[in-house]
Amino acid sequence: MPRTPKPHVIVAIDFGGSLTKVIYQHRRGQPQLLTMSPEATVTTRFAVDKICAFNINPVPPEFLCWVQPLDHEGHPIADEVGAVGDLGAQIAGFNSLNIAKNEKALYKLMGALSVIHQRLNNQGYKLKPDFRVSVQCMLPADEYQLGSRFEKRLQYILSTGVLTPSGVIQPELFSFHCYPEASGVATEFITRHPHIQNAVVFMLGHRNTSAVIIREGRIKQFRTSMLGFNQCLEEACGAHGVTPQKYLDAIFSNHQHRHGDPYAAITPYRDPQQRELAGQDLRYHLRQAQILYVKTLSEWFDNVLMNESSPDLIFCGGGINVITPALNEYQPDLPHHYGSGVKIPADFSTDALTHRLDDIYSLFSSLQNRFKFSAHHSLESSLQKSCA
Repeated sequence: MPRTPKPHVIVAIDFGGSLTKVIYQHRRGQPQLLTMSPEATVTTRFAVDKICAFNINPVPPEFLCWVQPLDHEGHPIADEVGAVGDLGAQIAGFNSLNIAKNEKALYKLMGALSVIHQRLNNQGYKLKPDFRVSVQCMLPADEYQLGSRFEKRLQYILSTGVLTPSGVIQPELFSFHCYPEASGVATEFITRHPHIQNAVVFMLGHRNTSAVIIREGRIKQFRTSMLGFNQCLEEACGAHGVTPQKYLDAIFSNHQHRHGDPYAAITPYRDPQQRELAGQDLRYHLRQAQILYVKTLSEWFDNVLMNESSPDLIFCGGGINVITPALNEYQPDLPHHYGSGVKIPADFSTDALTHRLDDIYSLFSSLQNRFKFSAHHSLESSLQKSCA
């Protein structure tokens, strides 16, 4: 009997507002993690080549990632170069959190496929330019309905090919599914806790905070808001010229218990005493911003829970790393859970990524099981039923 076709590579991607997170696996290899700066912008080859010319020494492909679609005659489409990750951030020169995720997602996905192709070939897998790939991704609840249109655009571009730093790739999209944010965690929770019939998952991301409402053991409704943790960072900014990204870096450093005051380290001063005082000032501004953020977030939680009957509350996403004490105090009579419970490989788990891989790894696990890349329980059928 002929073998059933399988993808050469499976990919799960989270188009995060603070970090693009990609988990992928070659059919003969082990899962690998790729993280990239969240930026993506459309630019010109001149702008890309100008920056790349300064990099004399070899760098990992994710740091100089660009993609350029080809036309039907195989020619690069002029002025339609997608600069992704660090390269995109250098060229864009601004934070585009106010742009819908699906607007940038196409270039971020093509960029990720380009980097994965280069990485795997550097590891000796000899992956051809037309490799078969299965993709699962997630978008906010108010954008994921565009998944079918997104897939058609992706199919069209991949069918003609994409120029990358290492040459032309033309991946065959073996399968594609787009799910609402937090659906992976929700489905994992239902699978692990079949006796809990009513629950609400709150995913605290960087750009969005999303909710998944579970009734009678099934996903019934999705909600989303623009109340990601960036709202808190924006409120805290203003003093000493510190940007939201610098605040975020300091928060992660503080979470990792590094030596020294990470808040003093992000100030622009050279005098040690002035840096110390400025660091204390930044901490104060952040505490005040957190108080306001938690109040606003709690009001949105109240609105989501208005018609729910004593649900369990599941909190996930990177935002919970900072405001867990406040979340513990929210509706204390209701059962609280943190994270998805899915077992993430130890080499993926760092303090900076705590709870930030819960959703995407749940989706990745379903791909592993579907194509028998490894023995994990299946979430695929549950996800398709829940999000149909």
